[in-house]
Amino acid sequence: MPVDEVEVYRVLTSKSRLEIFRLLYSGPKGIKEIADKLSLGLFTVRYHMKALESVGLIEKYEIKGRRGKPKAYYKVSDKPPLLTFPKRQYQGFADGLMTAFHKVLGEESFKKVLWEMGYRSGQEALVATAKEYNVDGWDLAKYREYYVNRHLADTVGKPEILSETPNKLVYRIYNCPVQELAAKYPVYVCESLEDGQREGIMRASKGKVHIERLACIVHGDKYCEFEVKDG
Repeated sequence: MPVDEVEVYRVLTSKSRLEIFRLLYSGPKGIKEIADKLSLGLFTVRYHMKALESVGLIEKYEIKGRRGKPKAYYKVSDKPPLLTFPKRQYQGFADGLMTAFHKVLGEESFKKVLWEMGYRSGQEALVATAKEYNVDGWDLAKYREYYVNRHLADTVGKPEILSETPNKLVYRIYNCPVQELAAKYPVYVCESLEDGQREGIMRASKGKVHIERLACIVHGDKYCEFEVKDG
């Protein structure tokens, strides 16, 4: 049953609900963790979570422990309602382009074109980030501060930092901006396109960072995980 778009907008008029929704983009969380991070009462958080869940913005799931009741977690819905008018048809258009270009170019040429697209977008993203924040030369610390904590936070939601040393950073993102397309064409999007993107970022950093993907949402993981080493 389609969600009433007006109701979705109404739910998001609450500042607290919007903060909760944004917080969940950094990864699934339980009620108490959300309450602690946002300095809200447990009853208040439950009330807001129920509203967000009712319009399909978030989903609840449970993890069974060794003892007691299963623990409930919440995450951003895999297919949240689209709030656009007039309705956009980008997904269908992108599907059509992928099919058409693959047919015209053939397998290997198509992969090469996608790799080059990713390479260019990776370079442009890092160059644009350097310009926006006046970054004069990259290193691991600047990459974390300006690309991970700012650029990625603005585009896919704040990443979860798992570990950090002077020479290595490991982080996760729980939202893929092209997840529907990647699910349909994982070899092309999650391999060719993303491989090129990571190479473009590394080249734009002048070899100061080396990036490796450790996990992928489309390949069955609950997140995409990356390891970044000092180049």
